[in-house]
Amino acid sequence: MEIFFLLLVLAIFFYEWFRRFITLMLLPDDCFPGRYDKLIWGLAFIFLFFVTPMTFYYWQKTYLQVKSNETAT
Repeated sequence: MEIFFLLLVLAIFFYEWFRRFITLMLLPDDCFPGRYDKLIWGLAFIFLFFVTPMTFYYWQKTYLQVKSNETAT
């Protein structure tokens, strides 16, 4: 039973990791403030495997909201 739970948690994690990584790759370059930000995020996804998906999710949510607020005013 414990192995089933562990496999379920890992499956959910990998699903979210790939989902966030694909979202990163589909964003245009003008969504990032710096020249190499997309590359840095990609490297973070590879080397900081466990924390980057949630960090990217919150960054995307806040940064894109701020950017849309700036263009609206």
